[in-house]
Amino acid sequence: MRDAGFCGAGRLEGGASILQLVRRLGAAFTRLAIPPTCVACDRLVAEDGALCADCWWKMPFLAPPWCARLGLPFAYDLGADAVSPLAIAKPPRFHRLRAVTAYEGPARAMVSRLKYHDRPHLAAAMARWMARAGAEFAASDDDGRPPLVVPVPLHPARQWMRRYNQSSLLATRVAAHWDVPVALHALVRRRATRRQVGLDASARARNV
Repeated sequence: MRDAGFCGAGRLEGGASILQLVRRLGAAFTRLAIPPTCVACDRLVAEDGALCADCWWKMPFLAPPWCARLGLPFAYDLGADAVSPLAIAKPPRFHRLRAVTAYEGPARAMVSRLKYHDRPHLAAAMARWMARAGAEFAASDDDGRPPLVVPVPLHPARQWMRRYNQSSLLATRVAAHWDVPVALHALVRRRATRRQVGLDASARARNV
């Protein structure tokens, strides 16, 4: 009889392995020692990666019907290909955009926590919502080529200070949800631009 190996193939009654039992006990201990909290406000919640009831109701989620180009919600359904007046007046340089929420309330708090307050674990929940909001992008094009997820890079100096690129964390997880490739190093940021915080739309464009 072969040796089962370290924490390997030992079995318990009912088919559960010793390793599975150890993992369940470890997870239970972790939840007891570090209970899950709301990803936006730190109130206690039932499970990891969740919002508390108050933040859920305040979260400005976006959903159809919306502009086919910009993803801006309409008050009523104008059809799948309807385009907003803004997209007509100032056509964007991209084909389609989708977002999970408006940038306010709990959504703004989550972005700030992820980028500036050393909360990389928030990327898991945020990417899950992003993958759902942009599910239409997961399909291959007419030539059968899968989409490619490309994160916006940080300047090396800023990434050294922050220790991680939040865009790369999100891109990796979104690509995993869609089961498509991700190109983490396709783009390079050569100029150390100032932070976008506090800039209006035109200043943000010039800064980038």
